[in-house]
Amino acid sequence: MFRRRSAILRLLRRAIGVFAVLLRLLRRAIWFAVVLLMAPSPVRPAQPPWNVELVGQYRTPGLPYGVFVSGTLAYVTAWESGLLIIDVSDPSSPTLRGAYDTAFPYKVHVSGTLAYIATAGGLQIVDASDPSSPTLRGVYDTRAYTAYDVDISANLAYVTVWGRGLQIVDVSNPSSPTLRGSYDWLVDAYRVFVSGNLAYVAAFGSRLKIIDVGNPASPQPRGSYDTLGYAEDVYVSGDLAYVAEGGSGLQILDVSNPSSPTLRGSYSTAGQASDVFVSGGLAYVTEWFKGLRIVDVSDPASPQLRGSYDTPRGTAYAVYVSGNLAYVADRYTGLWIFRYTGPLPVAPAAPSSLTATARDPNSVYLTWRDNSTNEAGFTIQRRRPRPGWADEITTITLPANSTVYLNANLVRDTLYYYRVRAFNGAGASAWSNETSVRTFPIAAPSTLAATVALPNQIRLTWRDNSDNEAGFTIQRRRPRPGLADEITTITVAANCAVYLNTNLARGTRYYYRVRAFNSVVVSAWSNEASARTTPTAARPAWTRYK
Repeated sequence: MFRRRSAILRLLRRAIGVFAVLLRLLRRAIWFAVVLLMAPSPVRPAQPPWNVELVGQYRTPGLPYGVFVSGTLAYVTAWESGLLIIDVSDPSSPTLRGAYDTAFPYKVHVSGTLAYIATAGGLQIVDASDPSSPTLRGVYDTRAYTAYDVDISANLAYVTVWGRGLQIVDVSNPSSPTLRGSYDWLVDAYRVFVSGNLAYVAAFGSRLKIIDVGNPASPQPRGSYDTLGYAEDVYVSGDLAYVAEGGSGLQILDVSNPSSPTLRGSYSTAGQASDVFVSGGLAYVTEWFKGLRIVDVSDPASPQLRGSYDTPRGTAYAVYVSGNLAYVADRYTGLWIFRYTGPLPVAPAAPSSLTATARDPNSVYLTWRDNSTNEAGFTIQRRRPRPGWADEITTITLPANSTVYLNANLVRDTLYYYRVRAFNGAGASAWSNETSVRTFPIAAPSTLAATVALPNQIRLTWRDNSDNEAGFTIQRRRPRPGLADEITTITVAANCAVYLNTNLARGTRYYYRVRAFNSVVVSAWSNEASARTTPTAARPAWTRYK
């Protein structure tokens, strides 16, 4: 009975999700209808290009939907034509090398000699080792559900399937792909980008979903971000996710904490942002009726438009960047090849004056000078030599404008080397100077306190933080105006945390600090504490009585 109720609830939730998606699709259809009705004619006047030059064009026989470039070949998926393999070795004169007819293809991903195509009938794997004669190698049937996008990582195909969520398919044997796992609570899954153990899914219902795919057999949700518009595409670079959000433009999200993505910046596009590709600090965004827009995202908090090219008579739908060329699949005019000619984003200047100071046996305090004004953040590299083994390298990422860092949880009595560099979307700076420091082998005592016990006695207490001391050294300082301070050293046994300092001068302030020691080293000093002994009481004056 319980299982039956759970199944009914599961079907009900899915039905509600599908209904919500249908409502969003209806709203989108109305939007498109309004746009088409407002268009004065099928041929709209094109805006003049800005910082973008047309290199070449290939008129496809069908309606292009996706594009992927590998080497000198562009793989274009087009309705009515299937997969088109176009030779772009001479980008000014692209030519058709071969084709494979597949019904209603959407996005394509190429790995090696295999083209993975998301289609209305599922995932198709095409062998393109001979580009002039591609052949079908395998099929994964999504059972009448449309597959919209596919990304490949380590013999696994991550496929977004409308109504079925994210499907993870084992393609180690391309002739017989099999399902490894799925996350089917995302009925409106549209586009996917895999980075490490995380799959970033652009869900058409206005959200970005982050799914942990470390265990492909059991993907789990890690985080999500509710976008303003339709999440139509996502591209991940480092700790940033770039989301094409339809009429809401480009959103840049900080995903350094995948469980809680936050907005870093946004750019409001003139058209319907449908696809995004990030390269060299530039985001290439297709905007349907407005063509291609190129946005400088080297400063994620303040994206700036740097170039544009309006594809007349068409609808720019997908984009892929290879080298210094952008390949745009336009739904009505074919494949366009562009070159950006504007100013390139500049990588930040290198930080300098890096210093490292041991604070205690387990932490090091770093400081440096920030010499850049356009960094997106800093990368600290820590190196720990290990005799007989490769050095242990640890990387730490910090936000922009950082100039200090406390590196905690280190191994005591260990030598560490550090260097730091700045980065932004355009790249990374040179490394700073390298500096080294050894953590203390013995922990310093702390919370030293001094209180007056008797008129000529001061009681000291402290916290013993070490487990390997042979004893403690107490240093007492007595200021003497016009003379050097009087310094007295007192030694007490290990595990001691209390000391009564006697035979002191009355009415005098004394300063104390304490440190641990053993046969090899001494610790850092504790905090300094002070107390003033009780002054001698004044003698009462004699009174004469008459």
